[in-house]
Amino acid sequence: MPDLALRTCGVTVRVTIDDARFLESARRRYKPFLTRGAADLSLRVLLSDRRLRRERSEPILRHGRLERHDMELGPRGEARIVRGLSPLDSLLRIALSFELVKRGGFLCHSAAVDGWLFPGRSGAGKSTLGVAAPQDRLRADELVGVTPGRLHSTPFWGDFRKGRNNGDRPLRAILFLDRRAPRGVRPLPKARALARILECVLFFGDDARSAGKILSRARQVVESVPTFVLSYDARKTRFAGVERMIRRALE
Repeated sequence: MPDLALRTCGVTVRVTIDDARFLESARRRYKPFLTRGAADLSLRVLLSDRRLRRERSEPILRHGRLERHDMELGPRGEARIVRGLSPLDSLLRIALSFELVKRGGFLCHSAAVDGWLFPGRSGAGKSTLGVAAPQDRLRADELVGVTPGRLHSTPFWGDFRKGRNNGDRPLRAILFLDRRAPRGVRPLPKARALARILECVLFFGDDARSAGKILSRARQVVESVPTFVLSYDARKTRFAGVERMIRRALE
């Protein structure tokens, strides 16, 4: 059967779908992340031409399967999605999130520029910062892979834009985006940084072991680098100005 192999966050994901035209569209979308070689994670995907179940924005775990209106994922890599690149994108995000936790990492709702991580929940300004930042320095603007001491590009960008700049960088600082905070870059205590980064982790599992791994890794990450809150007026401040604020805070 035709397949698609992607490499991101140190993981090779191979997707098998019996639809060559659909896979060709997927290859164009994920072009910077295409790879060859042995798979670390294999997904066998069936396409559906109708919604799988009642509309639901977040997947739920039921009897070992993750289910949403447009996708489902079983414990052995068997999957089904509504025909379309957006459901495939959701499936890849979720499957990768589980694999990264096994490897001591996690996916974080954040933007990343060079080695700076900018976590934030929906509406915090990740995509706004991503549009303003130099595109050759932008790792991602929606989901970033975090492993010990490193940030990883992903193909999962805001507004369903195509990912680019596949690769990784050493983690240098964490700056939590907060539009409601006083303007500027202010240090954030480690305990509060840990609580805030946990709010930004993408993971839908419900087992205590995985939760413990995420907690341990997130604590290691926030303790390894300076942590700040960043607030600025995106209408008046270009990325060069944001960068100057960050560099002053790091001096």
